[in-house]
Amino acid sequence: MELLKGTQLNVVCDQCGKEFIRRRSQVIRNPHHFCGKECRARWRGLHHGFHVHPENCMKTVRKYDYDAIWQKHLETGYNARQLSELVFPDIPVPSIYAILVKMRKKLPDQHPHSKNKVN
Repeated sequence: MELLKGTQLNVVCDQCGKEFIRRRSQVIRNPHHFCGKECRARWRGLHHGFHVHPENCMKTVRKYDYDAIWQKHLETGYNARQLSELVFPDIPVPSIYAILVKMRKKLPDQHPHSKNKVN
């Protein structure tokens, strides 16, 4: 680190090695220095990402069974409110609605009212 004018210091990016200027207070406060958001994100991914902590990687356990809700929707044609009241009374309507929207985007060709349906 090289002292420039006043309270500014020349520092080196921990990710790419590029030199840039930071205030002395920022250099003292932060142990790592990055030239931008991209370098900070890359560094965090390498040092704190899923390969370092695989236990946090894409948890496959969901609160509700998406496939069962989607299948029941296809079988009965019920909307989110009907599914919540008649089939899945322990699941709130907004949750079922969100699941149906996600599944409709994920599997558009399975939905009976799909515009992308192949004949």
